[in-house]
Amino acid sequence: MFLGRKEELKEIIDVFESEKQETILLYGRRRIGKSELIKEALRQVNLHSVYYQAKQTTLEDNLESMSNVLEKTYRLRGTYFKTIEDLLRYMFEQANETEILVIDEYPYLRALFPGLDSILQRLIDEYKNISKLKIVLLGSYIDVMLNMIEPNQPLYGRVTKKILIGPQNYLESSLFYPQASHEEKTLYYSVFGGIPFYNSLINRNLTFKENVIKIILSKNSILRDFVELFLFKE
Repeated sequence: MFLGRKEELKEIIDVFESEKQETILLYGRRRIGKSELIKEALRQVNLHSVYYQAKQTTLEDNLESMSNVLEKTYRLRGTYFKTIEDLLRYMFEQANETEILVIDEYPYLRALFPGLDSILQRLIDEYKNISKLKIVLLGSYIDVMLNMIEPNQPLYGRVTKKILIGPQNYLESSLFYPQASHEEKTLYYSVFGGIPFYNSLINRNLTFKENVIKIILSKNSILRDFVELFLFKE
């Protein structure tokens, strides 16, 4: 179940429903809800879309996986794109009407192919007044995502919207535990904050104390080692 994020949803949907080509940068720390936010926006608009989550494997593996996604989406038979540029060009050319291409964890793909930003820049410029493709690039490495639009980078001036996804506020977070008293909601927010992933783990049938023990303090709890792992990864 998707809860909250009304302002962010409206902002993204407004971009999706515009009549021009758009490129969106959506970024924020891990488990903040970027992927679910985009998926919910896609559910709420009646538009053709392609969603691909990049993998930390090889460029060839990602290209094959992306080709398979497009084959299923557009009912192509045995089509395999030889290069990323061929695949992206196909998407631009398909978008006589609005099409949406979402690349989740874009930095993974970018690291495998350092020239990817330049290819996107060239295609954005080439199809600027022709295509209605909406490109959404998601990433968890905030410094990498912001570096992409620095003045010395290919995508500088090509991104039409950048959205930083932060923690949800108290009111939105409390939607995950509506049965709780005001005092308990304050306690939940003080422990789990505004991170949707953390709040989604709360069992409404348990007390606040029982949830904290189960989710954080018990030997095999989901979040017991999360802080250490998060700091190590980031």
